[in-house]
Amino acid sequence: LKKEALKNVIIFGVLFLAPNFKILAQLPFFIKMFFSLIFVLRMFYIPYAAGKFLIKTSDVGSIISSMDVLKIPSAISIPVAVMFRFFPSFVEEKNHIKMAMKIRGIETKNPLKYLEYVAVPLLIISSNIADDISKAAETKCIANP
Repeated sequence: LKKEALKNVIIFGVLFLAPNFKILAQLPFFIKMFFSLIFVLRMFYIPYAAGKFLIKTSDVGSIISSMDVLKIPSAISIPVAVMFRFFPSFVEEKNHIKMAMKIRGIETKNPLKYLEYVAVPLLIISSNIADDISKAAETKCIANP
């Protein structure tokens, strides 16, 4: 966890050193596009790192109970709970696909092949995972608590 935190601080420090909009206006077009992308990454990196930390360190029950203490409506807390159950399953399935590709000797250097071998199965699997999670929620009568 400390290693991850140090990595996040270093990455954000590098992203923070990117030029701001005043300097971007004076640069050539392609360099401006590159630094604009870095600027957008800088804006989204802290929420991404915070969400990743929350997913790694908290379980769904504690997140739901803390949302109940904060009086957050169930219309918000239930989708958040479903989301927190979805992401670990998604990452696990991605790792399974990558392992199966490695066993079969398939490389993903070509972006189109990556799309074919990883992204398409992930879309199908994520649809199945979302369906399973919603069925489990309906079984627990989550719509009418």
